Amino acid sequence: PNQKDVEALQTLVSRILKKRRAEHLGLELGSLLSKQAFIYHPSDNSREQAIHTLANRLYELGLVPQNYERQVFDREALSDTAFGIVAIPHTMSHCAVSSVIGILIPDKPLSWGKSKVELVLMLAFSRLERAMFNEVFDSLVSILQSSELVRRLAECTSFDEFESQLQRMLGE
Repeated sequence: PNQKDVEALQTLVSRILKKRRAEHLGLELGSLLSKQAFIYHPSDNSREQAIHTLANRLYELGLVPQNYERQVFDREALSDTAFGIVAIPHTMSHCAVSSVIGILIPDKPLSWGKSKVELVLMLAFSRLERAMFNEVFDSLVSILQSSELVRRLAECTSFDEFESQLQRMLGE
């Protein structure tokens, strides 16, 4: 094989590995997303109300302990979890009964510290799924660093649309 063949093979292997990683992350993310933990167009207009709404929903679903909301506020007190137009509230510990990502898409941007947030993703992970937390968190952050991608997610009006959009982004 010549240099051109080697480069073509490296490109092909890289493409296959990227596709496998996206499929693996897609499966992990899919297992963390729940239609019941998706809230669109709430009347909440502040960080506090959004955290309360999502934490309460996760608690009602039996996915987090009763003190989960307090733990999220304790984490927020250290530094707010807004990154541009998205917020990713979570606790300092992996205390969830079952791992889940709560999704809140407000009808208008929320005040979140010094930011205006268009999408809130509340992360709740159990101790048994600590390793998944780092992998999923890193992948989400890479997507959520782009305001354009966040806006595409924030424009979704249903869980199915949101999940589909997120899966497409993982494959890009």
